[in-house]
Amino acid sequence: MPDIVLTGLRGTDPRDVLAAQGLLAALSEQPKGAKIRKMRTAPTLRWTLDDPLALRPILHTSGTKWDLEAVLGVLDVDRAAWVESPVLHGDVEDLTLSVADAARWLAAIADADDPVLMGMARSLIDPDPLHLTSTGLVGRTPLHFTSGKQRWVRAARQLGEVTTPDHLRSALLDGTEKDDTLPSLRWGIEDSRSYGTSRVAPATERAARPVGKEWLAWRGLAAQPPAAPWPRGPMGFRWLLHAKPFDVEDLRRLNAAIAGTAPDVPMGIGPLMGGWAPVHRAEHGYGHFGGGAALRLAGSGPDRRRQIYVAFHVPGELVSPIPPQDIPLGIPEVAEMFSVERGTVDKWIQRGIMWPARWKVGGTDAWSYADGVAWGKQTGRW
Repeated sequence: MPDIVLTGLRGTDPRDVLAAQGLLAALSEQPKGAKIRKMRTAPTLRWTLDDPLALRPILHTSGTKWDLEAVLGVLDVDRAAWVESPVLHGDVEDLTLSVADAARWLAAIADADDPVLMGMARSLIDPDPLHLTSTGLVGRTPLHFTSGKQRWVRAARQLGEVTTPDHLRSALLDGTEKDDTLPSLRWGIEDSRSYGTSRVAPATERAARPVGKEWLAWRGLAAQPPAAPWPRGPMGFRWLLHAKPFDVEDLRRLNAAIAGTAPDVPMGIGPLMGGWAPVHRAEHGYGHFGGGAALRLAGSGPDRRRQIYVAFHVPGELVSPIPPQDIPLGIPEVAEMFSVERGTVDKWIQRGIMWPARWKVGGTDAWSYADGVAWGKQTGRW
């Protein structure tokens, strides 16, 4: 079957990346209750990386009968099976669980004797008593916090209950099918905002969001590694876009590597682009995606200074517009651009030898990538 270019999904949006991973997971493995004709060979997914402004996933399925309509049919059956599964259909309404509550939830899932369900549960919570939070609750995925004080499991179940094949088709092709009456997990780049100064809590604020993407993004958590203890530093979601076709097991290994729960990303898998969407938590429990994220071309050779940066989210207001061919950089990106420590960049700034900042982003200086290349060549650092 010809490849399906998923024009509705973008590699610059964390929700879309999770949705692409959810698509691959749903086509590859379903709960036992889903009666789906299996593919002869595992479906694969890859990303177009030649145009940084049009990073799109490409799905490949085996057999001539696996067209888009057949794919949508599998996604819908898979969705229905998850809604009725013990992961979503039970007494648990949220992921803020005590050790005892988590044990009962996992026991109910284990009774189903389905490794697909248990794999999802382990991506959502970390039941290890040695990894409890400061309030005595089990650890959970950092992506839980972006939904604010919504009951997370119930919100996911509601999304699954109402998602239709038309929602899924729109998610894959154009992303225009939206709804403002449903809960949202708030993993899109439009959700990158702080609720610390908001008068409206995330649980009550309504905005039209692509329902199909929201559901597939939740499904994409099945391709993430098991939930791990929260780091002392920033929490968030990291991802890599790969030009080589990956099946779901390849994807799991890659996700585990970049999450730090497995060895480094293996060499020889072709060009990669990586993204980072940090999750910031407020004192009252809300969370949001923060700025400073960028896509970086990796694995293209030993000379890291030739890597390409593509900014996809810049919080705050810009003093002047950024030309489409240019890219704003913060101090961390400048440091990576020239393979130096951040302290070195600070010294360049203090000594007045670095090229001047061109913009203000959220009150902080931002430097032009194009100016940096010219400066690097002039000073012999590039």
